[in-house]
Amino acid sequence: MTFTPEDALSRLSTGSFLVARDVLRDPNFEGSVVLLCAHESDGDYGLVLNRASRMPLDEVFESLPPELRGPRLVHIGGPVEQDKIQILDWSGEGAPESQGVVEGLTMGGHWNFQWQDEPFTEEEEEGAGKRFHHADPDKYRIFLGYSGWSQGQLVSEIELGAWQVFHADIVETIKLGPDRIPKGEEEFAQWAKDHPPRLPGFLT
Repeated sequence: MTFTPEDALSRLSTGSFLVARDVLRDPNFEGSVVLLCAHESDGDYGLVLNRASRMPLDEVFESLPPELRGPRLVHIGGPVEQDKIQILDWSGEGAPESQGVVEGLTMGGHWNFQWQDEPFTEEEEEGAGKRFHHADPDKYRIFLGYSGWSQGQLVSEIELGAWQVFHADIVETIKLGPDRIPKGEEEFAQWAKDHPPRLPGFLT
């Protein structure tokens, strides 16, 4: 496909996809597909979708419920703060204090990793937030780390030809899994054509 910075920048927004072009040789992002979770005047925040680790989460975090221990698909969201979990969730009601990405998709928030055999009491439930092990595993993804750009940095990279920008169905793209997401701009362009963004309210 033909690349022009002007066209790419016209599509740049929260919820868009950044697909690394061949000229991008940064090992942190070479061949990557990034979901741009926040495009703000003071900088940008995104999560790499097509890199994963099956490291045991309990090597990083204590007090995990049994179903989160041992090998588990965990996305590597980017090079920044890889000791911290990020979560994309399209299960319905977002976790308390989560941030909306697009309608129906939230990021982060208060997820409680404390395992208890007994249900929370009413008082505990009120302050506990969303219990992680109650979420439908088909409707959230776990990320370690994130990708960040300072004010104007991402725009400059696009102007230099490092990223192509697309709009596509976010949930269907994530559901492909890191090994199946098209990572070249030609391949992703076809995916985006076949899987356009859904109308607001139809992400689930």
